[in-house]
Amino acid sequence: MKKPKVLIVDDNPAVLDGLKIILELENFEVVSLCTNAKEAIEFLKMWHADVVLMDKVYSNKEIARLLFISEGTVKNYITSILQKLNLKNRTQIAVYYLTKFS
Repeated sequence: MKKPKVLIVDDNPAVLDGLKIILELENFEVVSLCTNAKEAIEFLKMWHADVVLMDKVYSNKEIARLLFISEGTVKNYITSILQKLNLKNRTQIAVYYLTKFS
């Protein structure tokens, strides 16, 4: 099975390094470490990550603004993911992914 590719975003270098060590020990491939959302978006324009771990929780409105899409589109994508996986919230999406691919 291929290793899930993870992008870690946090403004604290110690957190970045610690998460990188832990994830690599758990057989994840850390593709990049970014210190803010802008860096992460620039990285994702050119490279792929299966999971993005961020230190801040964004609302649908903030996600839409960052990705240059409508808030309704964000809601639709999240709803679609939840329905397809038979999950109830975003936290369950993250847990599902990490348990399925770790």
